[in-house]
Amino acid sequence: MKKFVFSLSPLLKYREFIEDKAKLEVAKAATKFNKCKNNIENAKKNLEKTMTDLNNAIVSGIEPDLYQRYKSYYKYLNIYIKSETLLLKDLNAILLKKQKHLKIKAVEKKIIAQYKEKQKKKYYENLLKIEQKEADEIILIRQNRKPAKNEI
Repeated sequence: MKKFVFSLSPLLKYREFIEDKAKLEVAKAATKFNKCKNNIENAKKNLEKTMTDLNNAIVSGIEPDLYQRYKSYYKYLNIYIKSETLLLKDLNAILLKKQKHLKIKAVEKKIIAQYKEKQKKKYYENLLKIEQKEADEIILIRQNRKPAKNEI
């Protein structure tokens, strides 16, 4: 019995490679997105801590120099949070774009894989029909020979 050979195997392997590459790109984009999100959360925590430290320092009495440092650090954190928020929006757009690209590549690969399964099923059904036909012919030949032996 001959083994099934899919003529589009190189194309299927290429599509699998492209899909894997797209998965990797999505994973990288998701990592960057999550890192940026964590940076924003950490900056917000630092902002809250800075404000509580500043309030405690004001209550206990603070030098004007130290107050100016707190104030400039507070401004820096706000600017940093705003810039990271803008970056997060851009990274989200990139992530969505790459996920869409991955979905398209996965569908392309799935189409070829389904076609392969369909061809494989068709091939083995055809092979089964041929074998059944050959078996029927052998049975007919044997049946035709048996009466000849009985006559002698």
